[in-house]
Amino acid sequence: MIPRKQKWALKLAAVEFTYWFAAATFNYLTVFLEANGYSVAQVGVINTINSLAATLFSPVGGAIADKIRSSRKALVIFLVTMSVAYALVPFTARVFIFGISLMIIFDAMAVAINTPAQFLLETTVIKGCNNTSTDYGAVRVMGTIGFVIMSSLMGSFINSSNSYWTFFLLGICMMPCLYAVRLIKQISEDEISREEKEKPHKLELGKLYGNPLFICYLIYTALQYIPQTAMQYYQPYLIREVGANMAFIGYLQAYRASFEIPTLMFSYKLTKKISLKGMVIISSILFGIQSLLYGKVQTFPQVLAATTFSGLASGFLIAGGVKYVNQIAPKELQQSAQTAVGSVRSLSGIIGSFVGAIFIEYAGIRTFFVSTGVIMVIAAVFLAYSTAVINKKKKEL
Repeated sequence: MIPRKQKWALKLAAVEFTYWFAAATFNYLTVFLEANGYSVAQVGVINTINSLAATLFSPVGGAIADKIRSSRKALVIFLVTMSVAYALVPFTARVFIFGISLMIIFDAMAVAINTPAQFLLETTVIKGCNNTSTDYGAVRVMGTIGFVIMSSLMGSFINSSNSYWTFFLLGICMMPCLYAVRLIKQISEDEISREEKEKPHKLELGKLYGNPLFICYLIYTALQYIPQTAMQYYQPYLIREVGANMAFIGYLQAYRASFEIPTLMFSYKLTKKISLKGMVIISSILFGIQSLLYGKVQTFPQVLAATTFSGLASGFLIAGGVKYVNQIAPKELQQSAQTAVGSVRSLSGIIGSFVGAIFIEYAGIRTFFVSTGVIMVIAAVFLAYSTAVINKKKKEL
């Protein structure tokens, strides 16, 4: 017989594994657009539209979750809607209205919903871990394993000519995740009395946006994700630059994600020695190192080697990022806080996508990556300095 606590840990791990297994199919939009004749500038415009949609929807997603007092229920609604919208992308790629492809609408819808869905997923799982005294890092590592497996499989059979299949795979692979989310209902919901549920629930967002630590984190997020999202959008072009097939992005993502595993496996011990904020800062520095190295790579194996730093960075960010936001946000506004961060990330994606496309066209892809690396290191310095000043002032009061 498996002990009750271990059963819950397995169910939580199943949620992470199935979600990230399915989410690995999201990495082929650029490959699909390239195969259909879109230029770098056009890809940049589409990514900008996607980021704008995510920016506008993310706060709404968090408000919905806080209003219905269930990140799990909101998550189910978002995952179903996202899967349907993404599956419609290849069907509408050649349907034009007033000269604009209908694909853009459904793709933007899928990306917009996916942004708050990721935060709601982690919030839901963290609640389950807290309620069952389960190590979140040990659970989250199964998500990375699922992502690595799917990315490796995709790298083996997806290419430019059949990349449209990835849009259907998302919905198919998301079905087991929906079932797994259903299984954790008992441990992932906040305990709210019937009388409390019937009371009108007013969201006091002033408590969140009046928090200087949270505002600093939002500013840091913008500084970090403008270059980081731009780097992610245009990675396939770097792969082509070194003479490899753009569809190798699957292998690259699998390799990157595999380096999240050691950090997540030891995250419980790491948080005993490194603060949550410290883990976020370390992640920014590692992301920056990867981008700086991207400016010098000449072969695909060298691209892989540089990406090692990104994998380690992701591990630190996953282990510390969501928990740090929950740490500095009021408990009743944690969903709103998480999706506000997601909204800033998406807004950063708008800037990064647009500016990145122009930068690559005029300065070249290698100069672009070096510049992103420098900005990400600056973001780490800003978070360390600003929060230290705020905490010092709090102690003096």
